[in-house]
Amino acid sequence: MNTWRAPLLLVLLTAALAGGLLALFVEWEREKVATRLARQAQLITYRQAMELEDRLSHVIKDLRFIANLFDRRERLSATELQRIQEMLLGFSAQQQFYDQIRYIDDQGEERFRINLSGEQALFIPEAQLQNKRHRYYFRDSIDLPHGSIYISPFDLNIEQHAIELPFKPMIRFATPVVDRDEKNNGIVILNYLGKRLIDRLPKPDPEFPGQTILINANGDYLTAFEADKAWGFMFPDRKQQQFRTEYPAVWKVVRKQQLGQENTPEGDIFTFGKVTIASHHASDSCGNCYLYIINRLTGQQLRQLADKTLHITPWTIAITYAIFLTITLVIHWRLRTSQRSGETTRRLIRNVAHERDLFADGPAVLFRWRNEFGWPVEHVSNNLKAVLGYEKTTFLNGTLGFASIVLPDDLPRITEELSTALRGNLDNFFRAPYRIIDAEGRQRWVRDAIRVVKNNAGEVVELYAYLMDIDAVKKAEEELEHSRAYIQHLLDTIPDPTLVIDSNTHHIASANQAAYRTYLPQGLQPNEAICCYQLAHKRDRPCSGRDEPCPIDAITHSKKATNIVHKHYDARGLPFYVEIHASPLFDDQGRVIQILESHRDITKHIRNQEALQQQAFTDGLTGIANRTAFERLLEQETKKLRENGGSLGLIMFDLDHFKKINDRHGHQSGDRTLIEVVSVIQRQIRGYDLFSRWGGEEFMVLLPRSGLDETSKAAEHLRRAIEQHHFDAIPQRVTISLGVTSWMPGDTIKTLVSRADQALYRSKQQGRNRSTVSDTPPVSINRLDK
Repeated sequence: MNTWRAPLLLVLLTAALAGGLLALFVEWEREKVATRLARQAQLITYRQAMELEDRLSHVIKDLRFIANLFDRRERLSATELQRIQEMLLGFSAQQQFYDQIRYIDDQGEERFRINLSGEQALFIPEAQLQNKRHRYYFRDSIDLPHGSIYISPFDLNIEQHAIELPFKPMIRFATPVVDRDEKNNGIVILNYLGKRLIDRLPKPDPEFPGQTILINANGDYLTAFEADKAWGFMFPDRKQQQFRTEYPAVWKVVRKQQLGQENTPEGDIFTFGKVTIASHHASDSCGNCYLYIINRLTGQQLRQLADKTLHITPWTIAITYAIFLTITLVIHWRLRTSQRSGETTRRLIRNVAHERDLFADGPAVLFRWRNEFGWPVEHVSNNLKAVLGYEKTTFLNGTLGFASIVLPDDLPRITEELSTALRGNLDNFFRAPYRIIDAEGRQRWVRDAIRVVKNNAGEVVELYAYLMDIDAVKKAEEELEHSRAYIQHLLDTIPDPTLVIDSNTHHIASANQAAYRTYLPQGLQPNEAICCYQLAHKRDRPCSGRDEPCPIDAITHSKKATNIVHKHYDARGLPFYVEIHASPLFDDQGRVIQILESHRDITKHIRNQEALQQQAFTDGLTGIANRTAFERLLEQETKKLRENGGSLGLIMFDLDHFKKINDRHGHQSGDRTLIEVVSVIQRQIRGYDLFSRWGGEEFMVLLPRSGLDETSKAAEHLRRAIEQHHFDAIPQRVTISLGVTSWMPGDTIKTLVSRADQALYRSKQQGRNRSTVSDTPPVSINRLDK
C-alpha cells in the first residue's frame, strides 16, 4: 500500500505548488494594477482640484469687477443704474453662472438686481426689490473690511423656508463697497449656481473606473458615491450621512493634507485634493473657503480590472486544476494497477526514482525542514554539493540548520516574511531575494518558493523550500542599477527640466529633479507610469495639430532632432512657455525607441514679444486698439458673419471742433481731452464691444451681435454721455458727431466703413453733436466707388 503513496504525494505537491505559483502571480499582477491606478488617481484628482480652483477664482474676479462699478460712489442716479443695468444684463446672459447679481445698500435695501431665468437675464424693477437686512449673508458681509470676500456655505437654495425643488445648489459671494469717505456703503453679492460647478467637474478618463465626489470642509456630502446621500446634511433625517462618519479613518487623513492618498483595510483607495475657493481674498474667519475632491477606487474594481488585464477567469483556473487532477488520477490508477505485479511495481519505482534524480541534478535545491528553531533540515536534494558545496550529512545530522547558512543581516527579514505568511494562513508563497553563505564562505543571492505542510490539527509541522540560485541575475541587476543611478545623476546635474520619453507610449522613462520640481506639486511623488503630456500639459491626451505639434511624432518620422515652443503648466497649474529641444534615441536596428527632451523656460522672452506686438496694435496716447488692430478685428468679425450669419453694428465718431480745442488750450490739453473721451466711452460700451482710435480725433466702435436699431441707441447713449461729462482738461463743453450703420447682405469691409463715414459726414453737415444712421444698401456705395 505504501509503495504508491510517496510518488502520489509528490504529484499532489507539484500540483499544489503550481496552483500556489499561479495564485502568487495573480496577486502580484493585482498589486501592479492597483499601483498604476493609484498613481493615475493622483493625477486625475490633482487636475480636477486645479481646474475647480481656477473656475472659482474667476468668480472672485467677476465679483471684484462688479464691485468696482458701485465702489466709492454716492447714491447712484437713474442714469448710472441704467448704464450698469445694460452692461450687467449682457454679462449675466453671457456667463450663465449667476442666479442673481445684486447691489444692496448699507440699510439692506436691494438697489439693483438681475435674475437669470433659464438662459435669459432679467432686470428686476424697483417695485419688486426687497429689504435683506435680516438675511445672514447681509449681516455677515456688511461690516467686513473693504476688499474682503464673504463666502456662504455651499448648500441648497431655500425659498419660503423650504428647500427649492428641483435642487438648486448655491454659493453666495459678497464683498463690501465703500463711499468716497471709505465707509461701507453696501455690498455686491453674486449667487453662484453650484450645479454648473458640479456638472462641469472635470471627468476622468472613461477607462478609469474610479468615482469622484465633492464634500465640504465639514465632511458633508455635496455629491456622493450613492446618489441619495448627496446633500444629506440639509435634511434632518439624513444629517448622519456624511463622509466623515462613513470613512472616519480616511477623513482624519484628508483634513491634515492638501493632496494625498489613503488605503483602507477593505482594499479601497481614496485619493483626495483640497480646493481653495478664495485664499487671501477671503475674510480672516472664513469657514467655507475650501472644498475637497475625493476619488475612490474600490477593492472590487481593482480586482476586476486586474482579472481583465490577466484574462484569467474562474473557468481558466478551473480548467488548470482539472488538468492537474486528471493527471493525478491517471497516475494513481496506474500505481494501483501496478500493485498486482511486483516486477511492474519495481520498474515503476525505478522510473520515478530516475525522474526524481533528473530533478535533483538541476540548478535548484529542494529542502524540507521542521517548523522549529533554527529550521532543522530533514531532507535535501542530491544536487546540494554541486550548487552550494555542502555535504548532505552536514544538514541531516543536525550540524547545520537551514537558518545557519542565511546571512545574519537578512535572517530577521525572511523570518518575519515566513511568520507573516503563516499568520495569513498561506500554503504557498515566495520570499523576497536574500543572501546565504555557501560552503566556501561566499555570499550567494537566492530566492525560494515555500510550500507549507500541516498536520490533521492544522498546525504547521514542515516546510518545503525550492531554493533557486539567482546570484548572477542579482549582480547583473546591481550593475544595471548602478548604471541607472549614474545616468540619473547626470540628468540631475542639468539645470533645465529634462525627460527621457518612450516614443510609443509617451511614458516617462526617466526625468531629472528639475523636471519634477517644475511640474509636480509638493506631496505628489514621481510616477513611472505618467505620460509626458500628463506631466507638462496637465491633461490626458498627447499634443496634436498645427498649434501644438508633438515633437515625439515629428522625430519618430524624421529621426532627426527638433526644436519646438510649447505652452506648459507648472506645479501650481500656471502656464509658462518652454523651448523644447528633442533628440531621438535609437535601438540596435536603428528604430527610434526613446526621445530625450530638454525644456528651457522662455516665458520672459515670449512675454516681451507679446508686449512688442501689443505696442504695435495699441494707440500710444489712449491705450486702446489702433487702426491696424481694428482692421484685423473687423476682418475676423466679418468673416464670422459670412460663415455663420448674425449681426454687426459700426459707429464712427469724432470730436467736434477739435482743432479749436488745440488752438485755444494747446496740444497737451487736446491730448488729455482725447484720453478723457476714451475713458468715458469705455465705461459705456459692453465688455465684448471693440473700441479703437481710427486716427487723429476719429474713433470706431464695433458692436458684435447688434442690429441697426440697437447700434443706433448705443450711439445716442455715447453722444449724451460725452455731452453731459464735465471735462477736467478744458473748461468748455465737448461734443461728438457720429455715423451709424450695420452689416448688410453683400457688404464688404470697404462698403461698411464707407457707409459709416458718409453718415458721420452728414452729422457734421447738419450741425454736429448728433448721430446719423445710414442703411443704404451696399450696391449703392459700390456704384459711388466706381
